[in-house]
Amino acid sequence: MSFPCSAFADSPLGNRQIFAFCADKVSADAQRFSDFLLSWKNAPDSPVLLPLPPNDNPADVLAEVCHRIREAHLKNGEQIAQVWANTDLIVQTSGSTSGKGKLVGIGKDALCTSARATWDFLLPPAKPTSLFASWVRFLPSHHISGWQVIFRALLGKALHPALAQSNLFVGGEKPFIPDFIDVTRQALSQPAPSSFPLLFTSLVPTQLKRILESQEGIAAAKRYERVLVGGAHLDEKLLRDANLAGIRVSTTYGACETSGGCFYDGYPLPTFPPPRADICPDGRIRISSPTLFSGYLCDQSFSETLTFPRKQWITNDLGEVSADGHLRVLGRADDVIITGGVKVLPSAVETELLSHPAIQEALVVGVKSEEWGQEVCALLVSKSGVRLSIQEVRDFVSRNLGKPAAPKRIIWIETLPLLGIGKPDREKARHYFADCP
Repeated sequence: MSFPCSAFADSPLGNRQIFAFCADKVSADAQRFSDFLLSWKNAPDSPVLLPLPPNDNPADVLAEVCHRIREAHLKNGEQIAQVWANTDLIVQTSGSTSGKGKLVGIGKDALCTSARATWDFLLPPAKPTSLFASWVRFLPSHHISGWQVIFRALLGKALHPALAQSNLFVGGEKPFIPDFIDVTRQALSQPAPSSFPLLFTSLVPTQLKRILESQEGIAAAKRYERVLVGGAHLDEKLLRDANLAGIRVSTTYGACETSGGCFYDGYPLPTFPPPRADICPDGRIRISSPTLFSGYLCDQSFSETLTFPRKQWITNDLGEVSADGHLRVLGRADDVIITGGVKVLPSAVETELLSHPAIQEALVVGVKSEEWGQEVCALLVSKSGVRLSIQEVRDFVSRNLGKPAAPKRIIWIETLPLLGIGKPDREKARHYFADCP
């Protein structure tokens, strides 16, 4: 089966092919791609899938990816060969901290387990049979969150016995709010021969924030049975505002390495065995889950003995786990700012800033400083055109978080820098302060 904007290449390590394709374009032909995915899921010798952004040239990216895998194999031959043998999908991470993404190899079992458990979480507890459901995709298909929307939708009936049919609708052709409203209406207009028509989507916090700024957006969002929100820190006030507006939001925590979200609303997805989180001595979250990836297919240090299926993965996120197993994510370990010997969590400062009535958005980063080691700096977006002075901002943050957490520099801008999926671009944010000393 051939698709536009796609290419095949022989495996860099032998035996299997890699199929690279522009995921947004290919998934637009939902029925053909559904047939392809079902065949791919069931075939033992199916190609390794490599979903790409819309404007990438599949042949060029294939050449680069194969080169990176060969280079990694030269340095870590046995480990890379093991990861490759257990890989069915390659996803490139966003590189939101380092600026360069990893090649994450994921197996079919992990993908299917994640998708099936998400359906279990979302469907009514009584699970009546012959349910009709639709997913609407507003996230890029080459990211794991967007890919899993496609995977759940197009393989829904094959993954869950309660589903008679699951459909996929695709957004992304217009500015977000008009697109969200129009595609939601399109999905709702489809006849569903069932008394249980269900509508789902997955968003990042930035998109949820845009929805809450539009009455039409709120009205459309309230038509969804569940809106999954993840991919970046979700401010508690934003979540509270969404719930008060009548939008049924569930927060998700996960990554490419966990095949997408593995904790929903802070609790494990209903897999068997369920995901488990514990905290390492350095504060980082360690995940055990049947949805874990096989490994990295690029030049990484292998500090652990690889086993398949993989037993655990240590994230770069800091967190806390309560006695009842609820996971609270505090922020990324590599985002922590050490200023004058004091550790400051950017997410805590952002939450405090967003509680001010004059601040619409905030992005906090650490910038090198000869005097302090790092300075706390903040990019701010005004809510009503009012721009606070640096002293007003410092006084406001110091009130609850103490003086070390108060930004030493601020820059007011129109919009925050974001990566393609809607995550804050912290590397670019630091450049603002390098250009404005």
